[in-house]
Amino acid sequence: MMIQTAPIDRQDDSFAALVKSVEGTTSLVTLAAIEKTVDTLTGFSQSFLGLAEQASVLTDDICRTKTVAGAYIDEDGARGARLEASRQRVLVAIEEFGSKKATIDHDPELKQHHCELLHDSYADCIQKANQMVDSLAHLIAAVDKHNYLARLTLLKQNTNQASLENFRKIQKSSAVTIESLSLALAKRRAR
Repeated sequence: MMIQTAPIDRQDDSFAALVKSVEGTTSLVTLAAIEKTVDTLTGFSQSFLGLAEQASVLTDDICRTKTVAGAYIDEDGARGARLEASRQRVLVAIEEFGSKKATIDHDPELKQHHCELLHDSYADCIQKANQMVDSLAHLIAAVDKHNYLARLTLLKQNTNQASLENFRKIQKSSAVTIESLSLALAKRRAR
């Protein structure tokens, strides 16, 4: 029994069509991955920018606030420490974004316009993340300065109060001493 085979030309055409279909599908998968990456980076960028703006407004408010003795914003520093830890995590993310951005041009599946789109998205995200990191650093510094001044003002107030009490004691004892001296002088003169 003889096995019939399709002509080579027909197999070649079928193979070429399959290759083209597979390439088209993988191209769509690549495009979907690019779109997802761009959308994710855009979301991060918007979040970073919004948080940077909020931190800047709060920093300005704190800097304009009159210092009141003992009126602390973050007395034990716990919230500032959490903010600093988050700031450090964003710095690590910025490094990771930079590393990923550096590999874009080396991906053989990406076309030039894909590379440009990804470069722009990563660059915008990195810029907004840096803006947020800077805004958070200024906010932390403003809170620390405010708390320092609140402690200093309280210390001065307590020192002034203690000094005033000591002055009154000295004044009282001086008055007693002056009165005693006056009486002693009067007695001498009377003699």
